[in-house]
Amino acid sequence: TAYEISTRDWSSDVCSSDLREPVEVHDILRADEAMRRFLQVDVAALLRREGPVRGLAAALQPPGGLTLHYDASRTRTAREAFASRAGNCLSLVLMTAALARELGLRVQFQAIDDDPRWSRLEGLYVEAGHLNVNLSQDLRESAASRVPHDNLTIDFLPPEQLAGRSMRRVDEAAVLAMFMNNRAAESLARGDLDTAHAWALAAVRQAPDDANARNTLAVIYLRHGDQSAAETVLRLALAHAPNQTSALSNLIQLLRRQQRLAEAQPLQERLTRLEAQAPFHDFERGVAALQAGDARGALAWFRRELAREPEDHEFNVWAGIAEWRLGEREAARRHF
Repeated sequence: TAYEISTRDWSSDVCSSDLREPVEVHDILRADEAMRRFLQVDVAALLRREGPVRGLAAALQPPGGLTLHYDASRTRTAREAFASRAGNCLSLVLMTAALARELGLRVQFQAIDDDPRWSRLEGLYVEAGHLNVNLSQDLRESAASRVPHDNLTIDFLPPEQLAGRSMRRVDEAAVLAMFMNNRAAESLARGDLDTAHAWALAAVRQAPDDANARNTLAVIYLRHGDQSAAETVLRLALAHAPNQTSALSNLIQLLRRQQRLAEAQPLQERLTRLEAQAPFHDFERGVAALQAGDARGALAWFRRELAREPEDHEFNVWAGIAEWRLGEREAARRHF
């Protein structure tokens, strides 16, 4: 299926972008000639020696293979991630899967979303799950090549961050929808509502039951000022996934803006049961304390957030401000 990601008539002058991103769905996971040359020439000896599964795992890391960098600025296709030697979790998994399929390996995607990470971007709260990929060789091919049968999970997180976390299998359609949903969120964050809308619609078409894609589409409608469309999409998302906390939170906010407080209350009670504490709760209390002149109290709130996400840039900046106001110059510099 081919989607042309382009402008849409919103019947208003809110959107003015003429950005076009023609994309064919199968291109997202497709290897190109450079990737095939890498397998057939650059790491061919490694693949013969180690076998296709462990050889590919070795080929994805130095010194004998690629030097990859984490880059969350844009979700890349498999080919784009290989060309730039960089990508976010999803992009690097797509690249790995595309290389594995060139080797005839079986590919199984796995999601780890029992502990999602939150970030803030241009006025949006963004929830990020995690994806990895399991690779295996056909038993008959393994026997024919006299290479031991291997089954290996490739993950771009350190092993200690995965200990004890549950994984669930996800099909390719869901992974493609994740890609489209990411592109929608990235376009939304930079204010390009036309492109965001087109990507989100593509994600919903790709995986109609995906509540995350519907939630993103609803946020785009909210940003555009179409509350009726946003409410319809949010209720559809919750019909498929009643416990989707992002959709619940967005619907509650929409109802409160419209002073429909009696409708919002039971939804708030359900959200509270599902999510004991909203994302950035401690951070926002810290900011409020700092603005009220209570730097010590603010620092206590920021430290609670840093205990969960020690490398978050925003938490560190605000903690540094609090430390500076308390006269702790060295501690402030470390945060900065």
